[in-house]
Amino acid sequence: MIKSIFDFKYIIFDINGTIINNRRLYRKLLLVLTKLGFCKKDNNLFLPTGGIPLPYWAVKLSHSQILTELVLSVDKGFLRFFKAIGTRNPKTFPNIKEVIKHLYNENVIIFASTGGNTKVETNCLQKLGILKYFSLVVGSDIAPKREHVHYFAKSVDMSVEDFASKTCSVGDGPVELMLALRYGIYSIGITNTMDRNTLIKAGAKEVISDFRELLQRMP
Repeated sequence: MIKSIFDFKYIIFDINGTIINNRRLYRKLLLVLTKLGFCKKDNNLFLPTGGIPLPYWAVKLSHSQILTELVLSVDKGFLRFFKAIGTRNPKTFPNIKEVIKHLYNENVIIFASTGGNTKVETNCLQKLGILKYFSLVVGSDIAPKREHVHYFAKSVDMSVEDFASKTCSVGDGPVELMLALRYGIYSIGITNTMDRNTLIKAGAKEVISDFRELLQRMP
């Protein structure tokens, strides 16, 4: 069942590739991995990365700590390279600023989760003029992305379970969608960098192509 965004008190936005347009080339370079198949949902190999879940063949790497660390370091290397480009002059995807402002004015509490560094991403949001709309920004330097929900829930003095029931998540890639699924958070995929079928396969409850679609189902 497709829900109105205003059925939720809280919303979590991924930053890179969702708000900030700096992940398209990165996704294209690694899309071939996705086509080889997704990890099982209980596989932790993909969780330290900010990119995409490693495919089934990568599960075998868990038997070798050296190979596992090599794959993760390569993934993080890609991210550092593209983020260095994107943070110099950050740009947003169309209409996201207006939508975030509208949600804020409707008293929706907004959080941001990123696989990047909190200070770097906070500075980007500041440059874009939208940092003031976010209640809390958490990056992987504070905690792995899989633990960010705990920080958001704690900030509003709620249990993770109660927080999840009142929250939706918006992201452009499988990592955000799979983590939302794990916590029971209603997940919305946006086709900024990946196609609709990929996002649905990753667990998206619904998929949008324009942020304005979030506001079209007002109560």
